[in-house]
Amino acid sequence: LNGLVKDLNHLYANEKALHQVDHESCGFEWIDFRDADNSVISYMRKAKDPDDVIIVICNFTPNPQMDYRIGVPREGFYHEILNTDSYVYWGSNMGNEGGRSAEPIPWHDNMWSISVDIPPLGVLYLKPDPVPKPVEEEEPEVVEVVAEKKEVVKVKPKKAATKKKAAPKKKKGKKS
Repeated sequence: LNGLVKDLNHLYANEKALHQVDHESCGFEWIDFRDADNSVISYMRKAKDPDDVIIVICNFTPNPQMDYRIGVPREGFYHEILNTDSYVYWGSNMGNEGGRSAEPIPWHDNMWSISVDIPPLGVLYLKPDPVPKPVEEEEPEVVEVVAEKKEVVKVKPKKAATKKKAAPKKKKGKKS
């Protein structure tokens, strides 16, 4: 029992969803509290970041609940981060092989759901994979090329020099 309490305290201290908004209503949300026939409740704990959540499922009977479906807030893989029926706590080690993937099956007012095996008199803590952050496209580096301003001067081509024929020289002397 000491090992379980130690692990619960460690989980509580390290998972923001379990303590960050502990005294505010936004930190807790029921998934299902109406399953009196199976004595199972499920709820979600949330951090300030609405994508940081932990799903908690409690079975209050000595009967395992196989393929028990609960609604979850989004798609992705839900890791089983603590199972009170683990062999390390002297349990039967009934679990979910590390976690389950959400399926697009609407359940408990959610668009996604998972099917889990809940151990007898056990509690499961599940944490979804982080939501992928959109990759911000870097703006291309703008390289400004400034050409030096050069004056363009139109030059008329020079005409080839032609020699003028000299006018015939007048002879001195006689006038006609």
